[in-house]
Amino acid sequence: MAMPDWYAAVVAKLPALEVDFGVGGLRLFPPESIDAEQVGYAKTSDGRPLVGEGEGMWKDGWLVIGQETCCGDPVFVDASAPRRPVFTALHGEGSWEPQQIAISLEAFANCFEEFARIAQQRDSPVAVEENPLGDAERDGFLTRIAEINHGSVAPDFWELLIS
Repeated sequence: MAMPDWYAAVVAKLPALEVDFGVGGLRLFPPESIDAEQVGYAKTSDGRPLVGEGEGMWKDGWLVIGQETCCGDPVFVDASAPRRPVFTALHGEGSWEPQQIAISLEAFANCFEEFARIAQQRDSPVAVEENPLGDAERDGFLTRIAEINHGSVAPDFWELLIS
């Protein structure tokens, strides 16, 4: 799989590819490793496809771009959709039940930057204890996530990241 130029262009604008918050966080894969990161999702280690159209199967247009770092759940783009919406799904459940976390890859990048801002000085459990997230800051973050996504995405994923 050739690395999509659109992914490289979006991540090139980000200040970092990994953001930690307490015990979790988000890690995006560098463009040059995107093909290798599809193993276990879209293909096997020897290159055989794992995609299908059945309920709960990995879809052909899905491209893993990162992961949530606490549980290792994938973050992926539906590259077959015009706006390239971004999703996550629980890893190791036997079937894939995607949850949309951003309306587009660009919106996801903006959410990622908001997450990076709120995670400053909170990159470990000790740091979160020393600099707890207040209700107003939490609500402001979730409001910005909703605005970025035009209210079309449930904030559950983003709320869990800062819990």
